[in-house]
Amino acid sequence: MVCLAGLDEVAWADLSHGYGPASDVPGLLRDLASDVLGRADRGYRRLADVLSNGEDGCDAVAPTVPYLWELAATRGVRRRDRLLRLLHQLGGGELRWRDFVAASAREPDSDVWRWAVPARRAVADGTVPHAWLLTDPDPGVRAATAHLFSGFAERAGELVPVLLARLPVEDVPRVRVHLMLAAALLAQQSRPAGPAVVAALVPLLDDPDPGVSVAAAVGIRWQAGDRPVGSVTGRVPAILLGALGRPLPALSRSPFAEQTRDLVGAALGGATQVIRQGLTASAALTRRSVVALAAGRMARDRNSRTRLVPLLAPALADRAPLVRVAAARAVAYQGGHARGGAADALADALTRAMRHERLDPFAGTRPVPDVWLAEAGLYGLSQLGDPRCVPHLARVLAEWRAVVRWEPVLAGIAPYADRLLPAARTAVRDPRLPDVPPRLRARDTGAAALLAGVAAWGHQAADLAEDLLALLDHDRLQLDAVRALGAVTPPTHPLAVPVTAALSALLDALDTASWPWPPTVVLAYWRVSRDDDTAVRMLLGYLRAGTGWGYTLPALAELGPAAAAAAPTIGRLLSDPVLPGGASIQAAYAWWRITADPLPALPALLATLRTEPTNRLALTCVAEIGSPAATAVPILRRLRDRNGPLLPHSSVDSSEAIRRLAVDALRAIGQPS
Repeated sequence: MVCLAGLDEVAWADLSHGYGPASDVPGLLRDLASDVLGRADRGYRRLADVLSNGEDGCDAVAPTVPYLWELAATRGVRRRDRLLRLLHQLGGGELRWRDFVAASAREPDSDVWRWAVPARRAVADGTVPHAWLLTDPDPGVRAATAHLFSGFAERAGELVPVLLARLPVEDVPRVRVHLMLAAALLAQQSRPAGPAVVAALVPLLDDPDPGVSVAAAVGIRWQAGDRPVGSVTGRVPAILLGALGRPLPALSRSPFAEQTRDLVGAALGGATQVIRQGLTASAALTRRSVVALAAGRMARDRNSRTRLVPLLAPALADRAPLVRVAAARAVAYQGGHARGGAADALADALTRAMRHERLDPFAGTRPVPDVWLAEAGLYGLSQLGDPRCVPHLARVLAEWRAVVRWEPVLAGIAPYADRLLPAARTAVRDPRLPDVPPRLRARDTGAAALLAGVAAWGHQAADLAEDLLALLDHDRLQLDAVRALGAVTPPTHPLAVPVTAALSALLDALDTASWPWPPTVVLAYWRVSRDDDTAVRMLLGYLRAGTGWGYTLPALAELGPAAAAAAPTIGRLLSDPVLPGGASIQAAYAWWRITADPLPALPALLATLRTEPTNRLALTCVAEIGSPAATAVPILRRLRDRNGPLLPHSSVDSSEAIRRLAVDALRAIGQPS
């Protein structure tokens, strides 16, 4: 029986969750214990929603955790496994403990960490006392408990022995997989537990269930790496290779499935020989798995791309559609600087895909593979500046098909903008554009991204000024149209006067508190009118008001010497010891662009590079300043020489862009690039 002792004694109304005061949490917790049909499900959905969406502060999580533990431990409560998964999520169990500590240390005063750290501590404190849930009669509860434990490496010394002790008596393959991989993940972050985990997993390499044997091989490889493991040294990679393309229900249905797929690839090392052999396999699932392995290797290892991209080129013509799609995505998105090695194959695959009559991914219930292939082909070829994608891109533009990451694609193909202008005009004039259906209002593929891509063409797209001017009447796209107008309309254009008048009228109507509107409109106004006095006066007023630095300082930096009147104010910002780091580097860059004096900007610039070496604005500033910023050379060399991703969870092209900035900065300083 659920007790929930002390529930009403907590001052819930003084706590908050994702949607405001947490006064509804006690009722939702009681709903979870209800045996009324549907009530527990509704309570769970609502509670998970309010506790998981508190980016600006959710201090109700930690007081809720003990009651969730009590409910999860009470037989008769509906779907206790999902309560354990919720605890794993609320405690940040998907983060490595060291990453969690490092992230919270970087921003100790942020609202997120003020509630996230106590929440994690509350969940972690409940793990050991509830280890008996590994013996619960419900296999779903046992599996979910093991998965929950896997996220709390700070308790590895206590949890790993409990997980391993349960392995010999557990008879459900799915639960055994959870136990093994949970122990392996914990031991990976707590090295003293590694030998015990390896010793427990070696006998399971012979398990009759292939999912269990593969999980054992993965766990051993996580602990041992490339070091020999006695008599099973050769068997581990053989088992992992045999897993490619095989259905493994006990493993694939676990929450560890994605981690396991990635780390199987890492364990095999993405070896060229493995990939070459796998791409010739008769089973399409194996070929697709090998392509995914190659994609993962290229994302992690820059040097591998020149070897693997040519190997993937034939797979772009594979007889299985999903293999073609996987290969196109791997080449386009992970190929980076080496994607040219499959340019011809990518162009041929794009041509075949564009023969499909229906390329709208939202016209039917499910997107067709050719849609995905077209998206990857257009992206990959555009990043190469390959004109073979231009006619296909023109068709997609003219038909307004949201299968393109518009901004990088249109920016990459900017040298051929004149050939795309008629289709772009059709897209901008399309009456559907201002009212794009919700599913198409994606950050990368929606109307705003299309206008950002057109803006990247600069004055080459001046002929679109009239059409962009008409979009100022649409609230949803007004700000994006302002940015595009400022980018494409030269001061000498016949429409410069009406564009200036429209932007001026917009400025008069703006509420100065509605950021980022004011400085964005002022910058667009200045680009078209070159009215230095008005632009500097307005931007300086925003700057002195002490708000919107993130928008005002970049605008002043673009004005350059014309904004000399703002230099004293920016100089005072540079000497402000409590100025946030982001504003500090923006002030340094604005000072440099306005005064051409690097000395006052260097302290903020170098401080930013020490704490955030991948800051693009700081790297750009170093490249412009040159030799006076020579102190940054060691940081720049590390960025240039690093073989792996430069940013966590970022695209390959983002890392390549940062690497190019580092190379440019080294060249400007006079160092070998």
